[in-house]
Amino acid sequence: MVCSASVMLQMILVTFYTSLSNCIHTRNGEVLNICCSADKPSCIITWPIVYCTDLEVLSHLCCQWSKYKYIMSPLTSGSSLSGGQRDPLPTLRSVDDHHTTFTFLSLHVLTRVFIHLSKLKLWWGNLLGLLRSSLQNSLSSWGSKLHFLSTRSTSTTPCCVWPCSGQPAGSLKCRADTADFEWMMWFSTFREHILFALSGHVLFAKICSMLAPQFRSLVYMVYGLLAVWTSMGWTYVSLMLSHCILLYSISLVKIRWLCFVAGLCTLATFKCEPFVSWQAGFVEGDFELRHVLFYGGCGFTIMRCVSFALENCERKDGHYSVLELLKYNFYLPFFYFGPIMTFDKFYVQVNKSDLTRKEREMWNISLQGLIHLGVIIVVDVLFHFMYILTIPTDIKLLKHLSDWALVGLAYINLVYDWIKAAIMFGVINTVSRLDHLDPPKPPKCITMLYVFSETHFDRGINDWLCKYVYNYLGGKHENVVEELVATLCTYGVAILWLGPCEVVLVWAFFNCFGLNFEMWTAKAFSMEPFASFEAAMSEAMSRRIRAIFNTFNFWCIVLFNLMALNSLDFVKLVTKRLLLKGFPITTVIVMFVTYCLIQVIKERERRQALIDDPDPLPPAAPLNAAAATCPPTAAPQAVADSSKEKAE
Repeated sequence: MVCSASVMLQMILVTFYTSLSNCIHTRNGEVLNICCSADKPSCIITWPIVYCTDLEVLSHLCCQWSKYKYIMSPLTSGSSLSGGQRDPLPTLRSVDDHHTTFTFLSLHVLTRVFIHLSKLKLWWGNLLGLLRSSLQNSLSSWGSKLHFLSTRSTSTTPCCVWPCSGQPAGSLKCRADTADFEWMMWFSTFREHILFALSGHVLFAKICSMLAPQFRSLVYMVYGLLAVWTSMGWTYVSLMLSHCILLYSISLVKIRWLCFVAGLCTLATFKCEPFVSWQAGFVEGDFELRHVLFYGGCGFTIMRCVSFALENCERKDGHYSVLELLKYNFYLPFFYFGPIMTFDKFYVQVNKSDLTRKEREMWNISLQGLIHLGVIIVVDVLFHFMYILTIPTDIKLLKHLSDWALVGLAYINLVYDWIKAAIMFGVINTVSRLDHLDPPKPPKCITMLYVFSETHFDRGINDWLCKYVYNYLGGKHENVVEELVATLCTYGVAILWLGPCEVVLVWAFFNCFGLNFEMWTAKAFSMEPFASFEAAMSEAMSRRIRAIFNTFNFWCIVLFNLMALNSLDFVKLVTKRLLLKGFPITTVIVMFVTYCLIQVIKERERRQALIDDPDPLPPAAPLNAAAATCPPTAAPQAVADSSKEKAE
């Protein structure tokens, strides 16, 4: 914008200036050649030895002309002359016109403004270059090792280039880190297709909610079916319908364990050969997004059908219709990528007749959408400077990093995965909130996690597992054996959902062990003599001791979940550096910082709990008891004192 305005002003000034005079002489008789033509709109004024822009020269001339009230007399010959034919001593004549003086002063002010804007743009470019240079200098000790990203031609995965050869420092023309396929698919490769499909859904849903709100759930289903048909073909739609009808038929028996086993067996057909290849042949065409849409649509369809079947078993009067299952399954925002909303919640929300919104609800939805857009832009820009996803793939390079860089890289990987899940689910949740639904909330930030019972990256799957497996089998979670069975079954279903492999099995084992170890430790410290020791402590000291245990718990969560994101070798290297090679300096400092962080999180949670669930007022004493123990005038005073104490 600054450049365009500057060019426009330059063209205006050039036209005005050339109409006044065709030559300018300096005090020493040196000639300033004005090169003005149609193909040179910027009009560069050439000075012997020194070069400057026309904005600087015109600003100086306008200031001098307005100060002395003199202007140059035009050439008598009319046309521009060559340098040798120009009059070396031009005639100056006095001007008393105040309008002319004001004109030159205005031109001077405008030119100075655009000079400062141009300098500001140059300063911003230099700042970006300085930041880029500092990043490159800080990595100079191992920057040459990263050259493999641009020179390795045998790699089958997209690689980034560091440093960006041939590009200026701070340039966004550097190739971004494209190691994460999901992010690139959502916000780069197929963003137009995703935006087109979601925009069409929002448009038709809005029209239907205005004209016939009682049929809006049916419109959602029809649009979702057509979108899936268009993207994957009618054979894929037939495959999904066959699974829906199969699980619906089993749900009519209303035997809970049979519905659950049938659902898990159906899900296993999309994880094991030769069933996967046979069902994948139903997808028509060959395009890059085919496998992602196939596995995403099939997996989420089975989980939704199981939720429908289990909720149908819980219904005492009659059955849900198959149409309700199709409406639930083919809701387009949730179909391919989730999140999963359990059928009982979806059924109530999609069939409610009152579509009035709460106060400032639309403002909150719009603000949420703008925040997601801003985060997407920031992450996309950072991918041009920070290659946090590609660097962990090279173990030889990681061995040259310092302990701090390695630990920070591990933590940033988890933070990025949380941001990705929050943004992708947040975009879908924004669309579903426009449809008057209350979707699952985004996952809890990894920085706020210090207990295994709250660890999740997909709140929809977490709610599904807790409702139908963990809480159903674990009961009140007080018995150690029941808790062990519940956690084993929960992580067994999670393994089947993610796909059985070595990394997933190791991840499930450590997380299952961590969840049970938390309960065993809590049970042990609730017994004597630990219970008496804690009762004798102050509340602050008790929280400090718990924070020490939570510090080690935090890094166990970080390391265990890194397995699902990176590789076992990367986790082994981080663990060795953090606990063995970096001991005691790195270990103690990292644990102390984590301890302080957990104390801050606990204090924030305590204050939030007081806001969400304040302590109730003490119950009022019975009238007869009050009359027997104190005078009649004492009861109002006691109530007033209680209110005053609570307010304080």
